[in-house]
Amino acid sequence: MTRTFAPGQIIFREGEESTDVFVILRGRVRIRVRTLLGPCVLNELGPGEIFGEMGVIEDAPRSATAEAIAETELEVISEAEFSQSILQQPVRLHQFLGTLFERLRHVSSLVRAQAATSPSEALADNGAPARFVVRLQTRYEETGYPAERVDVEITRFPFLLGRAAAHAGTAFSFNHLDLPDRAPFQVSRHHCAIEQMGNRLVARDRGSALGTLVNGQRVGVRFGVMQADLRPGANELVLGHATGPHRLTLTVETL
Repeated sequence: MTRTFAPGQIIFREGEESTDVFVILRGRVRIRVRTLLGPCVLNELGPGEIFGEMGVIEDAPRSATAEAIAETELEVISEAEFSQSILQQPVRLHQFLGTLFERLRHVSSLVRAQAATSPSEALADNGAPARFVVRLQTRYEETGYPAERVDVEITRFPFLLGRAAAHAGTAFSFNHLDLPDRAPFQVSRHHCAIEQMGNRLVARDRGSALGTLVNGQRVGVRFGVMQADLRPGANELVLGHATGPHRLTLTVETL
């Protein structure tokens, strides 16, 4: 079953009974929660993303409010249908687990950011977040690496980057952009992400083996820092070793 929601229409409210899971077919959805400082936007989701699943799995009330921010068409999946699809369709299971893991990482990043933010700054950021568009371009022609040039526009976040799987449908490998690589590998299967945190954009390492270079700053588990801010205009990302071939230009524009 599908349902269409108008801009500003509430899909479900925090505290309501959890009965269905939703997949976005088109449009955008904002997820927000109530806090002592007022409403806090957790994320904005786009086509292909799942939401509402945690309350159904836990048989618990909705933990957040979901609101359409554009005309939005959703696939509505009942609790029974969701359970059956998870058990019988491995692709759905992989999609769900990938979404869950990324959401946990995203919330962890938000918590760390809030811990470093003063109450006055938090109050200033409680409104709707800024809108960004990012142009991502690979620079393989400069490094001589035998791969096709990629030039994409990113308008929804998080945007996930990693190494292309050796076989289609490889379990637990989900990226919005798969980058070709060969042994000895520079790019991890789940390498890094471009994420929006309030009115900031950050590049976050996803636990890659060799880390990520963001405008000259090393981020990753081995460096003790997991993310770095992206500035307006051009930014440089290098996945893997600083001298490696996987170099990207990210041009950030605020709408």
